[in-house]
Amino acid sequence: MENLPLSKKFYLHLDGTSTYIPDVDLPSRIANLPVPSALTQPPIQQVESASRRRVELSDPPLKFLALSPELLDVVFRIGIPTVKSIPLLCRLPFADALRGALNLIISSPSNVENWVKLLLLPVTVLYRFSPVSSQEHSARKRNSLQQLMILRALEVWNSGTVGIQQLLARVLEHEPLSPLSTSTDINVQRAKCKVKDGQYAVAIRMLSSCGVASSSAATWQGLVEKHPQCECPTPSTFGNSAAPFEASMGAIEEAIKSFPKGTACGRDGLRAQHLIDAMRGAAAAIKDDLLHSIALVVNLWLAGRCPTELGPYVASAPLTPLLKSDGGIRPIAVGTIWHRLVSKLTVKGVIKDMVHYLRDHQFGVGIPEGAEAVIHAVNRIVQAEKDNTKLTMSLVDFSNAFNLVDRGVMFREVRLRCPALACWVEFCYGKAAKLYLGRNCIVSSTGIQQGDPFGPLLFSLVLHPLLHRIKEECGLAFMAFYLDDGTIIDDTFKVDKAIRFIQEVGPEYGLLLNINKTEVFWPSEDPRRSPEANLFSRGIARPMCGVKVLGGPVSSDAVFCVQMLHMRVSKALVAMDLLDQLKDPQMELLLLRACVGMSKMVFALHTCPP
Repeated sequence: MENLPLSKKFYLHLDGTSTYIPDVDLPSRIANLPVPSALTQPPIQQVESASRRRVELSDPPLKFLALSPELLDVVFRIGIPTVKSIPLLCRLPFADALRGALNLIISSPSNVENWVKLLLLPVTVLYRFSPVSSQEHSARKRNSLQQLMILRALEVWNSGTVGIQQLLARVLEHEPLSPLSTSTDINVQRAKCKVKDGQYAVAIRMLSSCGVASSSAATWQGLVEKHPQCECPTPSTFGNSAAPFEASMGAIEEAIKSFPKGTACGRDGLRAQHLIDAMRGAAAAIKDDLLHSIALVVNLWLAGRCPTELGPYVASAPLTPLLKSDGGIRPIAVGTIWHRLVSKLTVKGVIKDMVHYLRDHQFGVGIPEGAEAVIHAVNRIVQAEKDNTKLTMSLVDFSNAFNLVDRGVMFREVRLRCPALACWVEFCYGKAAKLYLGRNCIVSSTGIQQGDPFGPLLFSLVLHPLLHRIKEECGLAFMAFYLDDGTIIDDTFKVDKAIRFIQEVGPEYGLLLNINKTEVFWPSEDPRRSPEANLFSRGIARPMCGVKVLGGPVSSDAVFCVQMLHMRVSKALVAMDLLDQLKDPQMELLLLRACVGMSKMVFALHTCPP
């Protein structure tokens, strides 16, 4: 059959096969692959061959689009939205293009340009189609045009570096992402999307969220203060030497599938769903080859063979400044899928050994129901020793703990405790990662990225030497931490000594005691805990009836425990009332049956003293 013009019919030839796409009128911006009007763009000539149709481009004046880390920064600042799922007819061509990008890296790992191509592939070929006319807004038309646009972009991508530059020129023309709205309507829309993805608990959190902080100078300043700037420490060569950890194809496939449906992407635009789609449908024919290529590239990262100048971009993340109930800001970072995938693999590879090392004081890593275990242990001690006037319990809290922890100590501990992962950790944290908010960028040169699956383990590795020093210095009878939330119990003098020791020695690890959130308590009164005794700092709270430990009540006073339980019930009722905002009875019933308030209620029942 004669090939028809591209503006009416489309044939895609892959390895001797052809795919027919139904007749559809293509907007000129798809058929002609527009670029910025300021550029003089020559026409595209189509060259047909027996097995594959290629796109040949004459050399356009796009020399300024050098495939470099600086170009990544330009593209990542724009924030190009990509499709949530790859259309069926596009999966095999995308899988083939992804495999080609990975194989280029495998053939020459030191070539920065090859790594840049891998990070640019999703935003250049999978970016979301934006309808501009009423005809294009219909779901059927929009989906058809989205599919054709991806196929067209993949054709141009396969033409080589010049084609990639042409795609980039179009990407750079894209309007930047608008700031997230703080309205209730946006919370409802986001909650509905999560319900469709099957993430019911996340949907409830979004409905009850205080919203996103407004795009203002105050918000920006608050984010900058949470990410203080300093020079990144040089990774230390001190420590045990070991062969780098290697991930298998099976482990990689399992890790990819472990991402929840609807998992967001970083600024590179790659989603976990894209990798899953690239192994399904027609793409299943090259699934093993693709997984093999992914495994080789992942192991290059683990071996430290990716150029270090790309670390800030692989470890980059967009920031969402969520509002706290007290008016503060909680920055949420969503890293790239490549970063999260490799970190998932590393955690799974060392978690058993690390739990054995950390389990004497740390219950927040690798211990199922660790929070409940701490609460029950503390309540048993309180009930057994409530009349002992010499005992004191202190709840320890660190200021901005994850963002301030010392990276130099982290590098040292990783080389000592899990040296097989040192190259990956030093690649991600050896240089300041870029955190994007709109077109603005904050460099993260201290601490640990909270969206990193490896983050809790890295933080615990830094904290644990300090806990051992406290144990040796103060001889505490009980000390348990759940990540950065600590509980210590012993004689009042020893507890005071431990708090002062943390204040003095903690900064060596980048851990600063938050006096305003630290509390001391015991059911029986001890004059030494009074402000007049000068044992504890003035800013430390001294509640009389009980305290909340990791979300559960700790007290010998039944009234205090009942009040906390009533607060849980009240919050569950508020969450139920929020369901009405969805205006969708099916979604409301689904969330009501699945999770509204129930997880927290069950936790409260598990942790409330009998």
